[in-house]
Amino acid sequence: MLNFYANPLSPHASKVHYLLEEAGINYKYHMVDLRSPAAKAELTKINPFGKVPAIELNGFCLGESNAIARYVLDRHHQNSLYPVNLEERAQVDMVYEFVQAHVNRWLNSLVWNLAVAPKMGLSPDAKAISEAHAQLPIGLGRLESWLSGRNYLAGPSFTLADIALLPTLAEHRNAQISLADYPQLHAWLDRVSTRPAWKKYQADHLARVEASTKVAR
Repeated sequence: MLNFYANPLSPHASKVHYLLEEAGINYKYHMVDLRSPAAKAELTKINPFGKVPAIELNGFCLGESNAIARYVLDRHHQNSLYPVNLEERAQVDMVYEFVQAHVNRWLNSLVWNLAVAPKMGLSPDAKAISEAHAQLPIGLGRLESWLSGRNYLAGPSFTLADIALLPTLAEHRNAQISLADYPQLHAWLDRVSTRPAWKKYQADHLARVEASTKVAR
């Protein structure tokens, strides 16, 4: 069984958590207390960089969410989510990287500063909020145009690119962002949110977030 080291307050860990559910991979969730120096030191045995997410499978250890996502899908032959055909895979990678750099980056910043930090008694970063408000509409606008005539982000079916965006865009209300100006993205979110794996992940994730923020308070 795959050992998954994570914390639900990490959006990078959340992405991998959902991916594991979507790919139907058996795993054991190991909660890492990111406030504990001892826990972070222990984590370096799995990920030398001391970050979540990290995985261990049959003695093989790996960190960094992008590397984990690609490795896990290849390791378990999830070719529908991450195609073998090089051109199709490149298309998935292109959209995946765009989503990470130009959408998730800014949405995650807003969620942290506007929703998570206040619950933990931390002060929001006004500069980070301002920068995210300036940059996020650019990325959302480009995805909105890209989705015209498409049901999914990187081809005719659901792939890793969709997995990367769903856990983050689903937090748009916590980021205090409306999708009213992005009807294609709104329709995409409605469409993919019906997936059974998403519903299973979301119930588990929300329970873990609530437990983590209660402990922090």
